[in-house]
Amino acid sequence: MKKVFFLMLFFVVLGAASVSAQVRIGGDGEPNEAAILDLNEDDTNTGTKGLALPRVSLTDATIALPGTPTVDGMLVYNTNTSTSNGLSGIGIYYWDNTKWVGLMGTRLWTTTRQCTEAGALAAGGSRTIPFSTFGAPASASIETCFCTVSAAVSAYGARVTAGGVLVSKETASSVSPYVNLYCLIH
Repeated sequence: MKKVFFLMLFFVVLGAASVSAQVRIGGDGEPNEAAILDLNEDDTNTGTKGLALPRVSLTDATIALPGTPTVDGMLVYNTNTSTSNGLSGIGIYYWDNTKWVGLMGTRLWTTTRQCTEAGALAAGGSRTIPFSTFGAPASASIETCFCTVSAAVSAYGARVTAGGVLVSKETASSVSPYVNLYCLIH
């Protein structure tokens, strides 16, 4: 009898130990097998509530959270508008082992500028005009750019380089071109 009781107790403990690793918060259904944490308002998957990330006040991109072990991929919502060293203010950030990186900070920045520097070029000449000359935000990380030259001035060409916009004068012209610059900045 003791052996039967011991075996029954063993199987009960074994069954309790095989609990699923997935957790569901909200609703009565089973958690999604592909998720470790499944958040739902109810079982209809048409909820009206969101996830609130921990709100912190970051001051510098290279400083981890004080008093907290920071792990790669940690998400936070920065509430500080005056930041430095690569932070662009309020928004969602993740830790990448060395710095905080903005998750939703990419935006389209556009400008149009008359490039009088190019007007002085000889035919066949070219000049790189730095992004800062176009008024790009000093703290911005420029990721992807393209540019166009005003259609009225066909003597010029322009293309984006690592240092700015390379404007080239293809034929003689005394008119300075307008360059339209479109960049994704972070």
